[in-house]
Amino acid sequence: MALVTTAEVCDANPQLIVSGELRALQPVLQIYGRRQVFSGPVVTLKVFEDNVLVREFLEEKGNGRVLVVDGGGSLRCAILGGNPVVQAQNNGWAGIVVNGCVRDVDEINSCDIGVRALASHPVKANKKGIGEKHVAVMIGGTRISDGEYLYADTDGILISKTELSV
Repeated sequence: MALVTTAEVCDANPQLIVSGELRALQPVLQIYGRRQVFSGPVVTLKVFEDNVLVREFLEEKGNGRVLVVDGGGSLRCAILGGNPVVQAQNNGWAGIVVNGCVRDVDEINSCDIGVRALASHPVKANKKGIGEKHVAVMIGGTRISDGEYLYADTDGILISKTELSV
C-alpha cells in the first residue's frame, strides 16, 4: 500500500465498505513508534492485563505481519513495553495494535515499527500466560480475525478481509 492513504482506499472501495469487507476502526487509539504508516496480515491475540503471550508472539519472526492484541480495553496496566517492541522491530513485525496500554513510550517511539494503543500507563502487566491465540477480537468497534489485512496511517486503521491492491 505504498503511498496510498487509508482515505484513498476508502474512496476507491465504497462497495467493500458497504459489504463489510473493509472496515474502519473507531478513532480511539494513539499513535506510537516511528513508523506511522504500516500494513500487513493480521495475527490476533486476546489477553487481559497479562503480557506473556504478547512477548511470546513478538519473539517469533514477524515477516511483515501485524499483531493485533485485544487487551480488553484495560487502562489499569500496560500490556506492551519497550523491550518487546524492540524485539518486534528486530524480528520484522510491521506493527502492533493494542486495545490496552503501553509503557516505555520514549523507547517505543525510537523504534521503526508502528504501534497503536489506547494510552500509556506505568504499571506493568501480570505474568500468568493466560489468553487466546488466533481468535476473532473486537477493537475500536470492529471485529478483526486472524489472517485479515490491516492498513494504518495517521488518518486511521482499516481492516480488510483480503489484501488490497490499489
